[in-house]
Amino acid sequence: MGLAALALVFLTMLLVLLRGSLSRSALPIMGFVFVCTFVLMRAIGFHDADQFLGLPVLGLRANTILEWIGPALISLGAIRLARFPVR
Repeated sequence: MGLAALALVFLTMLLVLLRGSLSRSALPIMGFVFVCTFVLMRAIGFHDADQFLGLPVLGLRANTILEWIGPALISLGAIRLARFPVR
């Protein structure tokens, strides 16, 4: 619960700091926060978290899915910015 609260505070701070460019940076910001939160969760390494990360989801381990969500969000933000540049 504490990790989720910390991630929410971090996300809120980034959104406030980048509010002028929010339309083009929201996806990468969420991806960055997701990656940071995932790394912290892995670093904490509680037994329950490790059990959760080993669960199968859609034929993959939960760890694999969670590991790729952050980079996918960052990539989608970059693709969107490349396709629709800011004028």
